Amino acid sequence: MWVVNQYDSTISKLRASDGTVVGTFPVQTGPYGVAFDGEYIWVSGGLDIVELRPNDGSILHRYYSQMYTHNTTGIAFDGASIWVAAYNGNFVDKF
Repeated sequence: MWVVNQYDSTISKLRASDGTVVGTFPVQTGPYGVAFDGEYIWVSGGLDIVELRPNDGSILHRYYSQMYTHNTTGIAFDGASIWVAAYNGNFVDKF
């Protein structure tokens, strides 16, 4: 299980059976949402979206949204694509 730590710009990996933190990893400033696509962890927040390797939390890619001046917020996986919402922007971006 993964959770974002918005105020220290990290994401933590928790053991689902008891909630023990098994790792904390740096991501972008102000992480907001987290999604799993079956292979990678995706984190929204700030002006970018970060793709992480789940076994060690290393950043594989940093994508800059088409939103440009809007921070990213909610993030979801629909089985085919990652969708990210814009903060106060009234639109979503597809990855």
